[in-house]
Amino acid sequence: IVRNFVGIHPQFANRTECSIFEEIVSQNHEIIDGIGEIALNSKYCDGQNDYSVQRKVFEQMLDIASEIKKPVSIHSRGSLDEILDILSSYDGLNGCLHWFDGNEKQLLRSMEMGLYVSYGPSVVYSMRKRKLLKLTNLCRILTETDGPVKYPACFEYVTAMPTSMLASIIYAISQVVKTSFRDTSVKIFCNSIDFFGS
Repeated sequence: IVRNFVGIHPQFANRTECSIFEEIVSQNHEIIDGIGEIALNSKYCDGQNDYSVQRKVFEQMLDIASEIKKPVSIHSRGSLDEILDILSSYDGLNGCLHWFDGNEKQLLRSMEMGLYVSYGPSVVYSMRKRKLLKLTNLCRILTETDGPVKYPACFEYVTAMPTSMLASIIYAISQVVKTSFRDTSVKIFCNSIDFFGS
């Protein structure tokens, strides 16, 4: 099952016309399952003006998602506090912090806000990720591979694909949360259904 997400990534915020994007969403909202991956990320900025445009585009993406009642996938590396501040003004928006990379305080705030967080291949080998996972509400955990990417640690540079890594990710999660592989798989599946709203 493939779910269709569309969005303007911060890398392209300065080069994309939001009105064209809004028109595409308007004409295709019945086949669009979510908005994303969207974000704020200064890595893609040349100056303050670029970042202000990026923020404006991010908020427009959230407005669209809120209007058509679709979930959002959010890249939040290096900007999580600001993103959480922005998200706090959107009631009922179903959001996932893709490849969660925050700290414990930010995770707890994300849980209080009812956000989902996704964990990828790094949860197999990263003690930091496992520590965060222990603090994550089981009803808010999603998984991902973020492929195609190659991971050196314990994966021997195999390209990350759902078929090749999701079982390892779910198994690692099951070890940390101390439930069976089957129960963990079922819980993550149910979380995914809740996230998508169907």
